[in-house]
Amino acid sequence: MTAQPPAPGSHRVAVVHNLDFVEADDDIPSTDDFDARANADVAEVATHVTQALRSAGHTPLRFGVQDSIEALIPELRAREIDVVFNLVESLGGDPRREPEVPRALAKAGFACTGNPARALTNALHKDVVRQVLGTHRIPIARGCAVVDPAKLGAVKRARLRYPLFVKPAAADGSIGISQESVVINDTQLRERVEFLLGKIPGPYLVEEYLPGPEINVAIFPAGPGPGHARLVPTTIDFSGNPRDCLPIVTYACKWDEASPEYQARTVPLGDLISPAARRDLLRTAEAAFYVLGGTSYGRVDLRLDASGRACVIDVNPNPDLHPEAGYCIALRDVQVPYVQLVDTIVQQAVRRARPVASSLVRPRSGTARCAFAVG
Repeated sequence: MTAQPPAPGSHRVAVVHNLDFVEADDDIPSTDDFDARANADVAEVATHVTQALRSAGHTPLRFGVQDSIEALIPELRAREIDVVFNLVESLGGDPRREPEVPRALAKAGFACTGNPARALTNALHKDVVRQVLGTHRIPIARGCAVVDPAKLGAVKRARLRYPLFVKPAAADGSIGISQESVVINDTQLRERVEFLLGKIPGPYLVEEYLPGPEINVAIFPAGPGPGHARLVPTTIDFSGNPRDCLPIVTYACKWDEASPEYQARTVPLGDLISPAARRDLLRTAEAAFYVLGGTSYGRVDLRLDASGRACVIDVNPNPDLHPEAGYCIALRDVQVPYVQLVDTIVQQAVRRARPVASSLVRPRSGTARCAFAVG
């Protein structure tokens, strides 16, 4: 019996994800409460993505990596992979090495899903994100970065007003964020920075706490590059949480099913803010994403300050693609099912990898200008 040819638009897709949270000797995930659940989630996402690719007519092959992808490149060539679905969030347990994967795959000539190394590098350093967004006059909370408790004088020099919000500058998945992240005096501020210093490498961001609702903007690729995206705003509903819990997205809120904070849910934005405020918020989110080098799918997190202005608090290229994560819930609510989402991300990667025909390239007169520098 002869094999059937692949369906139009179908591809051999390598689903590549990190396994550096697994102990080599017994295959048991790390039990570090600070990040274990967030790390293990990537393996679940790989399973869901693999199933969705198969449903979309692709041929998925799954690959796990730990501290290097050097051996992966020849394996991808041997398996005649068309496109790599990149889910790697760290290498060797270090999230700062995440950009190595798209950089190496691009150098090897593979089409790769998600955002380029530049965007991932920028987003990994939230202190740098603050500087870049501030340079482009994109609204952010007033704040500063400190490297240890001895440097807290920077907070006074910046004339920041309590309550303040303290978080690691180089961690994702709400790692290092708890109810104790909001501090109301110098003593609590010092204690929080000292606590983080013993758990997570610095620097740490100290920002004025924004009292308004938290709003996430999902960026869904609708074309081959920047400027072709659908923006879907949602908000976090904390009404199911205990009254004594501040409405913030903590690690427990995202990952600890036994925590009372886990009741928080992503819901449509609806008419929570005015149409004019909604337009401004979407423009702010889109500008922040592209300024940092985003070219594919992403999520921008914002909170409203006391005056109702939307301020960017985080930019997430390659956000969590678990079907029950906020990004996928947002798209499902606007009739983008999971299989379509995964397939669109793959097709965008393939389109970007195709060379542009020389007959379509037109010389430009003068100098092209754009509102935001991307790199």
